[in-house]
Amino acid sequence: MILKYKLLLVILLCTYNSSIYAMKAVVISLEAPLFLTKSLTATIIQRARKGDRLYIHNDEFGSSQNQEDFSTKQYFSTPDELFDLYNNPLNYDDSNRIIQYMQPESFYKTLSKNGTTAYIQGKHIKIIYEDRRELYDNTQYPTRDVTDYRLAEPIPDKYPFYSSGRRRLLTSFGMAPGSATNYVYNQPLNSEVSSRRYTGAISYTKNIDLDTTNRIYFGGSMVWSSEKKDFTLPTGQAEELKAVISIGPYMSYDFFRKENYYFTVFGNVLLSYDRSFITVSAARGTEQRIFNGFYTTLRSGLLFTYRHLFIPNLQLFMGSDLQLNPSYSLRASDPVIPTNWNLSTADKVSYPTGGYINIFIGLKIFY
Repeated sequence: MILKYKLLLVILLCTYNSSIYAMKAVVISLEAPLFLTKSLTATIIQRARKGDRLYIHNDEFGSSQNQEDFSTKQYFSTPDELFDLYNNPLNYDDSNRIIQYMQPESFYKTLSKNGTTAYIQGKHIKIIYEDRRELYDNTQYPTRDVTDYRLAEPIPDKYPFYSSGRRRLLTSFGMAPGSATNYVYNQPLNSEVSSRRYTGAISYTKNIDLDTTNRIYFGGSMVWSSEKKDFTLPTGQAEELKAVISIGPYMSYDFFRKENYYFTVFGNVLLSYDRSFITVSAARGTEQRIFNGFYTTLRSGLLFTYRHLFIPNLQLFMGSDLQLNPSYSLRASDPVIPTNWNLSTADKVSYPTGGYINIFIGLKIFY
């Protein structure tokens, strides 16, 4: 007898539940969250997968879930608006499907797997009415499914170690002390005015394939510099304008990295071309001669790079480098006014072994 009453109670409860949660819906997003309350910040008590069936509460469907009731909060309220839906081309998407008119951001009352009340957003489900109301709702997620975390096929060969920023383009500008060496004139110098050495560099590098940590970069660079000197002589004036351009391989290593910045050491072996324009103005006239020559340069330095600028893939860096030069000489063709030049002893510009420290700032582009 007791067993019969229990069975009857179960049947009544099931009938009551089926009358309340009588409408079904299918999940159309990959992983839809079920919330404890009608809020995106509420606790998630379950995640329903794409294709799962859910029961929706009667309160969401007006007077009866079994009637084609278009006066609910999801649909049009008058027959004229319903007629306009079918006849207005603006209500169709690119695939000639009627645009979804169910409120995507609204919450619908349902049940979780353990039988507790839960709420799901309308954009994650399609309600199964089995009548004309199903024409209004998409059978697929209407836009990009934000819950779909799967990777598109084919997966990149180097995933997950592949980095999109494996190439770097660096450009910088800086200053350094001027050279202490000048042409040996045939007159003593009364005064000298020297400018700073202005420098620039551009480098293109690529992360080597054997480096899985994205720290070692190899490529090439071009470096240039210029400076000017003015001299006062007992019988005139002289001016020296010096320009150097260098090119060679470049290698760098990021030895210390943090989320917002990192440090890099780098080195160059450069072939340099020095071209100096020397002008002497004296009693017999003014003449300009070009002195030039080649030599090798060793360059090494340190960079501090700040990662996050207002433009993606653009970084700001600053640093310093040491450039070392061997001894070398610059020579020119024979002069037109010999008395302006020191032809008897040293008609050349000779630089001893030495170097200088350069301080610079620049931008780095990743791509």
